[in-house]
Amino acid sequence: MKNMFGKCICYKMMVVISLLSLFTSCFKEDEMVIPHEQGDLQIGVVELGETYYNQIFYDLSTNINVSSNIISKWDLAFECDENKWRIILNAAQMMYVGNTHDTSFSNISSSSGLNMLFDKSDGDMDSTAIGEWYYLDEGTTKSYKYVYVIDRGMDENFVSIGKK
Repeated sequence: MKNMFGKCICYKMMVVISLLSLFTSCFKEDEMVIPHEQGDLQIGVVELGETYYNQIFYDLSTNINVSSNIISKWDLAFECDENKWRIILNAAQMMYVGNTHDTSFSNISSSSGLNMLFDKSDGDMDSTAIGEWYYLDEGTTKSYKYVYVIDRGMDENFVSIGKK
């Protein structure tokens, strides 16, 4: 019995060693990364305030603040380039929106059950919460005429602005 127990332990140790050798692999040698020369460094400072209640529009090429406003100054932005029709929410207010897929205001009484969405924070214009509210008909832009419920988020004092 004692001999069988010793063989069992020896067998288990061989299995463990074999498994360990399988899990160790030969890694490709790392390539040395040569640091690049740092170019001219310009530092710009933007004062956002203690509660971030300002939106700052900053020009990186001139290193200056172009404009600023309180975050509750606007709700929606409309793209104005030729052949572009996106509607952008003011993300600084934490706005979100839900498409009712209904065309009658009188049918809408709440946002309950709606898929409420934020604009993506990376600024990808193909990922706005309102999305494609239009379609093209023989080169003419036409609205689906859907009613959207917009939660206007919070103002600069963190007070709910309400829904529209």
